Amino acid sequence: MMETFESNPETVRIQMALLLSPIALVDIEAQRIREIWSDTKRALNPEEAAFIDTGKASIEWAQRGIAQLGGIARRITNMGNQEILSTIVSHPSEGRQRGYKAFGFNDHSAAEMKRYLEIKAGQKAA
Repeated sequence: MMETFESNPETVRIQMALLLSPIALVDIEAQRIREIWSDTKRALNPEEAAFIDTGKASIEWAQRGIAQLGGIARRITNMGNQEILSTIVSHPSEGRQRGYKAFGFNDHSAAEMKRYLEIKAGQKAA
């Protein structure tokens, strides 16, 4: 069946049906069908495939650059992890509050820090 998928581009609908099927496939089969489907779609529109590849490469490059900037900022400010995280999540700009990922923090640690800062502010107010 896999050989038929690879040699016949008209099986795209069957491939999609298998990928969306509620019946579980073996992981290796699902992965191979996904690869064949992707290759078939890419062959049908090579310009769009190249555009998508360029976009993915640009995003990957930007993510690496942002991670480097996070490391540089750590060294320049001489701040510890908790101080960096509290500074980021307490910023008035909501967009900047989401910048914690650039410094290697996850959603859980950011939520914990926000909650800690709320408790601390509540204690100061009381």
